[in-house]
Amino acid sequence: MSAQAARVVLHSPSPSPSPSSVAVRRLGFGDVLVFAVPALLILQIHTVGQLYVSELMLVAALPFLLHQAHIAGRRRIPQVPLLLGTIWLVAQIWTDIYRGSAFIDYSRGWANIAFLLANFAALYLLIGNDPRRMRLFAWGIVVGLLAEFYLRPTPYAISDPWKFGVALPLTLGVVLLATTRRVYSLPFVPPALIAFIAVVNLQQGYRSLAGICAVASGFAFFSAFGHRRAHRIGVPSVAKTIALCACCALAAFGFTKLYARAANDGLLGRAAQTKYESQAGALGVIVGGRPEILASLDAIKDSPLIGHGSWAKDPKYAALMIAELERYGYQVIPYAYGDLIPEHSHLLGAWVDAGVFGTFLWFWALGLGVAVLSRLYLLRNRMTPLAAFVGLLFVWDILFSPFGAERRLLVPFYLIVLLFTRDRLRGVVRRSRGMPVTGREREPIPEEDPEWAS
Repeated sequence: MSAQAARVVLHSPSPSPSPSSVAVRRLGFGDVLVFAVPALLILQIHTVGQLYVSELMLVAALPFLLHQAHIAGRRRIPQVPLLLGTIWLVAQIWTDIYRGSAFIDYSRGWANIAFLLANFAALYLLIGNDPRRMRLFAWGIVVGLLAEFYLRPTPYAISDPWKFGVALPLTLGVVLLATTRRVYSLPFVPPALIAFIAVVNLQQGYRSLAGICAVASGFAFFSAFGHRRAHRIGVPSVAKTIALCACCALAAFGFTKLYARAANDGLLGRAAQTKYESQAGALGVIVGGRPEILASLDAIKDSPLIGHGSWAKDPKYAALMIAELERYGYQVIPYAYGDLIPEHSHLLGAWVDAGVFGTFLWFWALGLGVAVLSRLYLLRNRMTPLAAFVGLLFVWDILFSPFGAERRLLVPFYLIVLLFTRDRLRGVVRRSRGMPVTGREREPIPEEDPEWAS
């Protein structure tokens, strides 16, 4: 194979490739790598921290990908997340030097950020604006997480196999089924599938993922509705955006109340009832389920600019958290935090560790997710269910989930999907206003784009 042909196989094809080029690309090395990276999550190296062989593959491929992208004249990697991530890394380095963090702590903290940036750069060059490769990577996540659970389960997965084991890969698999051409052509099947997995998650006690699926089902319904009635909702407006946001807020509120009633009455089983009772308090179930928020806010209040360092340690914050929980009427369940400052949020964790400069990336990502979700009703193609699910899951993780481990690979994927969706939404808006649409904003048409119709 010639060097020029190799570049075609590795990178995304032109918008309207010939059938033969599509056939060659289906066997391309780039496609295999896109699927293999998340599928090989089970291969790990444990040194001072947890390192994935997939990350080493991406770092090794990055120089080659940059060289190939330069030769092919492809557009550059988005600069904003790289710049904000670099600011985070510099802030973390300065904080660790200032605080005198131990090597085992700052080496993990710096590597956590550096690998995130390298993974994003490499995956963006591999996936770019190609929806086919986004789906390939997502299927790789399904395979990788299931293999990790069955072959190397964590203690959390052993104690709660659904929540910490199979829930995310199975849910993502259902969402991906909703993006297939035949399923999406049946207007009400995609939202029904996602609603079904929402009920399953709720029955299994995974409240947050159930709520995310419930709202994503609504987005899928909007997409199916618009697919049939494009002339009615295909034009953006402030009123429609506000209405969608209000509907999502109402759905989330209704879901919370429904869960509270069902759990409190024992309809979801004794375990769910006990869990709800232990997490019910004056500040709501979210704080009851994520009490680390209180400790993080106390730590941020004490050092908002500089932070406390990588894997920040100070036992007083766990003690303060327990005292606040008791004051607000929560049942305190003993948990071994050790000396670590309790953290359970991408955003607050970065703020605690690196100071306010560590939050810029997460505030930008949070804004990206909200901006995409607020206008997702304009998008009428098969990627809408995946974009809705990824957007909602990512917003939740930024606010309420710890960062690290496999999320160094998941976060770049989430960003790529949201950036792709944002560009398509911009194209819809520009087209509705009679403005020219750039190549990256073009909405693929199945009849013209074999890759989109595959």
